[in-house]
Amino acid sequence: MNIEVVITSYKEPKTVAELVKTIFKSIPKLKTLGVKLSNILVVAPDKPTLEAAKRVDSLGLVKTIQDKGQGKPAALDMILDQLKSDVVIFTDGDIKWTVDTPFNLLKVMLENGYDAVTGRPVPINSRNSLFGYWAWVTTQQGAHKTRLKLSQENKFINLSGYLFAIKREFIPDRIPHELLAEDVFISLVAYQKGAKLGYSPDALVYVMFPTNFKDWINQKKRAAGGDYQLAQLMQGVSTMRSFTKEASRFLDALLYARNLKELFWSFLLIFARLYMWILVFVDQKILHKRREQIWVRIESTKEL
Repeated sequence: MNIEVVITSYKEPKTVAELVKTIFKSIPKLKTLGVKLSNILVVAPDKPTLEAAKRVDSLGLVKTIQDKGQGKPAALDMILDQLKSDVVIFTDGDIKWTVDTPFNLLKVMLENGYDAVTGRPVPINSRNSLFGYWAWVTTQQGAHKTRLKLSQENKFINLSGYLFAIKREFIPDRIPHELLAEDVFISLVAYQKGAKLGYSPDALVYVMFPTNFKDWINQKKRAAGGDYQLAQLMQGVSTMRSFTKEASRFLDALLYARNLKELFWSFLLIFARLYMWILVFVDQKILHKRREQIWVRIESTKEL
C-alpha cells in the first residue's frame, strides 16, 4: 500500500521541519505493515515554511506547494488532483507526532478494514491550568470517549483535522472554500459514499490548545461553527458535535474533575461552551458572517 502525507501549514517552519523528520523516522516501522511512503506534500502560503521542509528532506520525498493564503479548505482544494497514493494522511503543521503515530493509525485501518481512520489529539497543555484543563476535558473526556464509542458501534464519527488517514477514492472531488470545518466535510462526504470510519486511540498527535479566553473562544467558535454550518449546508446530516449533544453530556465534564478546583473549572467550561454556542448562532444565523470574518489565527496555539 502506498501512502502520502499532506501537511497544511501557515508560518510554522520549525514544527513542520520537526514533523517531516519524525515521519522519515517512522518509515522502517511502516514497512512492517507493507506500507510505502510515496511523498510528503507540504502546502503553505509562506516561503519560510516550505523552505524549512525542503531543508530537512534527506530522502527526496518532500514536495512543496505554495497556496494563495485563502485558508485551509482552499489550500486542500487546490491539491486534490495531485493526490495519487492509495491512502492519504492529512495533518497540520502546528502539531507533533511520535515515531509510532502513523504505524498505529494505519495498523488499525488495515486490521479493521476501515476506509478512513482518525488519530487521537492529546493536549500538550498542563492539566493544572484553567485552559489546559479545559483542553483535557474536551479532548479526552469528550472527543476521545465519543469517538471510541461511535467507532465500536460502526457509526459516523468526525475525522480530526489534526490527523486522519483516508483512502483516496473517498476524498471529495472538491472542497468548498467557505467551510469552517473541512475535516467534518470530508468525513461526511466519505460516509455518504459508504466509507467505514474508524478511530485509532493509540495514534497520538500532540496539540497546543489556546491559553487565553479570546483565543479559546475564536478557536471553538470556528470548530463548533463548522459543524453548525454543515448542518445548514447539507440538509439532513448529523455530525458528532452539536449544542444538544453537548448539553446531554454536561455531566461528563463534572465527572472528569479530580478535586474541587477542577470541579469549579468544569462548571466554568459548561458556561463558556454555552456562551460559545450562542456566538455561533448569532454569527451564522443572524449576522450571516462569512468564513473570513470568523476565522482568525490562534496565536497561543503556536507555542510548540
